[in-house]
Amino acid sequence: MKMAVLDSRPWRLAAPVRVARRATRRCLGLVLRGGYQVYCRLPFSLRLWLRYRLKSLRLYIRARWGQPVASGPLPIDYEQVVAQAQQNPPAVLEFVDPTAPVGTVLVFAETSEAAALRCLHALQQQAGSQRWSVVVLVAGRAGKLSARVQGVRWQVAEGEIATWYAQGCRLARGERLLFLSSHAVLLPDALLELERLFQERPEIGLAVPKLIGADGRLAFPWAELENDPNLPQASYVRPLLACHRLAFMVDAKFADPAIPVLDRHGSLAGLIARLRQRGAWVVHAPQAGVLVDYLAPRPEAWELEETEKARRILILDQLTPTPDKDSGSVDAFFQMKILVGLGYRVSFLPVYDLAYVPRYTADLQRLGVECLYPPYVPSVEQHLAERGGRYDYVILTRVATAQTFLDGVRRYCPRAKIVFNTVDLHFLREERQAQVEGDPELARKARLTRRIETSLMQKVDGTWVISEAEEALLKEAVPGVRIFHLPLVMDIPDRAEMPFADRKDLFFIGGFLHRPNVDAALYFVQEIWPQIRERLPGARFHIVGSHPPPEVLDLAESDVVVTGFVPDAAPYFNGCRFSVAPLRFGAGLKGKVGRSLGYGCPVVASPIAVEGSGLIDGVNVLVAEGAEAFADAVVALYRDEERWQTLSANGIAFYESHYSFAVGQKRIAEIFDTLENRHVEQLAIGNP
Repeated sequence: MKMAVLDSRPWRLAAPVRVARRATRRCLGLVLRGGYQVYCRLPFSLRLWLRYRLKSLRLYIRARWGQPVASGPLPIDYEQVVAQAQQNPPAVLEFVDPTAPVGTVLVFAETSEAAALRCLHALQQQAGSQRWSVVVLVAGRAGKLSARVQGVRWQVAEGEIATWYAQGCRLARGERLLFLSSHAVLLPDALLELERLFQERPEIGLAVPKLIGADGRLAFPWAELENDPNLPQASYVRPLLACHRLAFMVDAKFADPAIPVLDRHGSLAGLIARLRQRGAWVVHAPQAGVLVDYLAPRPEAWELEETEKARRILILDQLTPTPDKDSGSVDAFFQMKILVGLGYRVSFLPVYDLAYVPRYTADLQRLGVECLYPPYVPSVEQHLAERGGRYDYVILTRVATAQTFLDGVRRYCPRAKIVFNTVDLHFLREERQAQVEGDPELARKARLTRRIETSLMQKVDGTWVISEAEEALLKEAVPGVRIFHLPLVMDIPDRAEMPFADRKDLFFIGGFLHRPNVDAALYFVQEIWPQIRERLPGARFHIVGSHPPPEVLDLAESDVVVTGFVPDAAPYFNGCRFSVAPLRFGAGLKGKVGRSLGYGCPVVASPIAVEGSGLIDGVNVLVAEGAEAFADAVVALYRDEERWQTLSANGIAFYESHYSFAVGQKRIAEIFDTLENRHVEQLAIGNP
């Protein structure tokens, strides 16, 4: 049968058509592949323009022939957590009433017994609930409910619901109060999340969790949102002008029993007004969730604080900051915290790895930073094209980010002032590394980086540098460029007053994805430590930091401990005699030095490690150059308690006056005031 078809006259006559179709298909494939290769070589700004112009065609092609775009895991699987919260309660619920609770949960049993049991069961399942006192307010006698719930205090509530809240305040113990209607069921870890938010953000007076419906969606959409609870806009701490009464936590010092929590309409408006008058923040706390299974508050009971004066800032950086792993992340984290505290609306995009990083993205969201991630933001280019016009400032962090996205930002963020945050001068670091390693190829790369970096500075509205030495270098190398000196920004709440005699050993700390840190660790162990170990018997050297490469791991010996990443480095700063910073190349200020000073832990450093910092040898730091001199300085300081005490006290004083959070806040405010004034001047002359 097949041969008959192939030998038939119609088949033979159609042969040219088949050949033409195959040739056309082959040629079309070649054209498309070649066109895509050409597209990838186009300037970034032209690629953005083409993407925007061809958006409709791309959407049609994707819908008609394309494969679905993989979105990756969502930040929170709300369907799963809702299912956990809807489990049936056991026959008896047992609570522990602590003698010194951290706070009080006031449960208002205003619905059926079954609903109240679900609410109390979810509360009992919360991590840390045993540290909270629980009071249940009921209308009339508790009846069967009290027989099934033990370890709580019962209170007969009288009058309207507004008076219940005032009664609850009089029964409260501890620093915080969680008001919880039996209409609401806490989702897993909601109590712990609210407690953490109040600990980390002492300016907060009232926090409201995210309301989730039984279907795992937002119980009611905000004006600007759909009902997806994982949307970036719905997932970061935001100020509120009004909120519902179903679930909210209040700092106890603001809960005055003499003043009603609710007004006669059942509204929190009066309480919110008093909090705002006293300078306390009223916020939405989206990391904490509450399930509402049958009702949602009225739309007028929920209002975000949106003002015309709130300036928007977009920050582009390579990766999401990991403050426990590298110094640059510490700076980035606290810079964003300061900007939010100054009243700016901050959005963050990690351009190299555009993803939600569960622990670290959530930390930024708690600060009040809008973190952008897939599938809601599939690419940096698309976000700039669609939302770039809303930003007043764009901060491009590191030279690679600025080089890649500056043209796109200029095109799609027409009213934004653009700031280039160098972090450190990359070309300077590369030049010094090339000199130390004697690498001509690296020297050539450094010259190219210098041209790129200085060219970028001439195209932006301001450049941040971290050290005074870099500021002076650029003012000479690139005259006329606007340079802002922004030093290290950090906060050290866990400094311990550990005396000299109780301390032992010394350490080096740094992230080992940064090549200067690898070189410093190798140099110290191979060249300096052999001159120290016999003079300080029993002392050990600790190498602390994330991502140690094999050559650093191989340094481990009986008196050399390579710890790798540690979640909390405070025990080293508080327990070792001092730290060392034997850097042979690098640029900018060194977070390891500033942090050590803040802990009162002296530092023995190379000249490169303290360059441009203003630190003075023998006053607030010891500076030594060369292996022999460095070893002598280490041995002398390890034995000299009086000098140690002087360096420790002077180091703390230097940190407080140069690197503390308050100093950073003042400096960032000054920088943006200057940028804003310049912006107004340019608008006045018609050159925005």
